[in-house]
Amino acid sequence: MALGIDPLRSNVMHRPPRPPGERILNIRRLMAITRAQWAVCLATASTVLLAEHAWRAARSRLGHAPDTGTAN
Repeated sequence: MALGIDPLRSNVMHRPPRPPGERILNIRRLMAITRAQWAVCLATASTVLLAEHAWRAARSRLGHAPDTGTAN
């Protein structure tokens, strides 16, 4: 997938090139990319929800009115 991710192979320069019709991204790699994408998506969404919850809790402890989500 990338230089930093693929395992090190000592014979890479001695192997013949891939056939012209062979796909670069096969189903196994596409599934790995999809899993990584979903992991990043879930981690981001969880972080945003946790930060929003912490923000609202901090505001209520300080005595601020609840945020209604509308601009004044």
